[in-house]
Amino acid sequence: MNARGSMQSPERQPVKSMKNGNLLTFGLLAYNQEDFIREAVQGAFAQTYEALEIVLSDDCSQDETFEIIKSMARTYNGPHRVRINQNSTNLGIANHVQAVFSMAEGSWVVLAAGDDISEPNRTEMMANKIASDGSLMAIFSDFSYINANGTFLEQHRKSNAQFSLAALAFSGGGVGAGATYAYARKVANWPWEIPGTIVCEDRLLPLRAAILGSLGHIPEPLVRYRRSRSSITYTKPRRELEPILQLHHTIEVSRTISAGVSGGFLTRSEGRITKRLLRTGKQIARIKIDRPWFIPTLAVRFLSLTLKLWTDFSNLLDRGLSKFRSSDIS
Repeated sequence: MNARGSMQSPERQPVKSMKNGNLLTFGLLAYNQEDFIREAVQGAFAQTYEALEIVLSDDCSQDETFEIIKSMARTYNGPHRVRINQNSTNLGIANHVQAVFSMAEGSWVVLAAGDDISEPNRTEMMANKIASDGSLMAIFSDFSYINANGTFLEQHRKSNAQFSLAALAFSGGGVGAGATYAYARKVANWPWEIPGTIVCEDRLLPLRAAILGSLGHIPEPLVRYRRSRSSITYTKPRRELEPILQLHHTIEVSRTISAGVSGGFLTRSEGRITKRLLRTGKQIARIKIDRPWFIPTLAVRFLSLTLKLWTDFSNLLDRGLSKFRSSDIS
C-alpha cells in the first residue's frame, strides 16, 4: 500500500540489459482519459531506450482508463519492466506526480500525460542528453500539437535555447510544457515534497532544477501534445480557484528560492535578485489590455523595477555568479 494510494502491479520483470545506460523511469499519469490512454500507453511501450521501467499510474478515474491500462500491461511482452498503479482516491496533479516519483526506481523520471503520445526515441534522446552533461537536473523538448483525433496541427519550438535561473524566475518558475519534461529524481523531493496545492508542476520543478544544477532543452518534437477537453484532477472549477492557486504558487516559488539560499545553492544576493525577478514577472502578467488606464502606471513601475534589477544583475555578473548566466545547452 502506497501512502498516497493503493498500488496494483503485475509481477515485476527484471531489466534484461543495462548496456544502454542507467535505469530510467517512464511515468505515465492518467485520469479519465479512456479515449486516449491506449495511444499513450503504446507510446510508452514503444520506447527504444532499453534500461527502462514503465510506471502506468491512474488517479482514480471514473471511466475505463485503468481497465485499459491493466489489459495492455497484462498482454505486454516487450523488453521493459512494467508496473501499474491506481490511487485509491483522487490525489490531484501535484500529489499524483509526487506518488509516481516515489514509486520510481530509475535515477530520472520521464513524465508523460495520459492523452499525449511520446515518440519512440524520446527516452533515448533524454538519456543521451543526461549522459552529456552531469549538471543537468531537468530536460524538456519541443512538441507537436495534435487534435482529439490525433491529426497534426502545428509544431511548437523554443527558438531560444538559453534558460537561466533568472529567466525561469521572471516567467514564474518554468518554461515549456510539463508533458515533455524529464527530471532527476531528487528534484521532486528537494527542498520538500511537491505541495498538493500546486497545479502546474512545470512552473515549479524547473526552477528547483536550475537551483540544484541546470536545465536542458532538446530542440526536437518528442511528444505529440493533444489539444482536447480531457479531464483534469481539479476538485473545484478552475475559475473559482485561480486566485488562490496563483497565490499558493507564488508563495511556494519564493519559499523554494529561500531554501536555495539556506541550503547554500544560492548566495543571499542571488536569492534577492531572483525574488525581484519573480515579483516583476508577476506584475507584468497582471496587465489587462481591456483596462488601458493601468498601462502608464505599470510602465513607470516596470521601468523603476528594471533599473533596480539591472543594477543588481550587473553587479552579480561582474562577480561571476554562474547561476544567472544563460548557457546554450541544446
